[in-house]
Amino acid sequence: MHVTPSRWINVAVTTLWALLLGFFLQTTRPFPTIEFVVGLLLGLIAGRLRHRAIRVSIVLAWVNGLGLLIWAMAFAPDMFVGAWLAGVAAFGFSRELAALPSILRLANLRGPGHGS
Repeated sequence: MHVTPSRWINVAVTTLWALLLGFFLQTTRPFPTIEFVVGLLLGLIAGRLRHRAIRVSIVLAWVNGLGLLIWAMAFAPDMFVGAWLAGVAAFGFSRELAALPSILRLANLRGPGHGS
């Protein structure tokens, strides 16, 4: 069973992902464009699906993490850790951001005192 954390925890997690993403994008050279775009797009899809299909979101997270790791090792060997982590952070940030409206809507449906 999935337990939805409070909206403030979700905001904190989204902020943490944004900070990690910014760090990896600033420190990885050359800029990991493909890993960033793939992580961002898959994260947006996973975030939109999260409230309806938790399992699909989890599978996408694993596909993103492992797929980008293999991609970065094959095509960016000199910077694969930074490129991989930039893609993973882009995925996490965009997934949390895309899921936030659903989480806030759920918290509003539960009423005061729940999820705040």
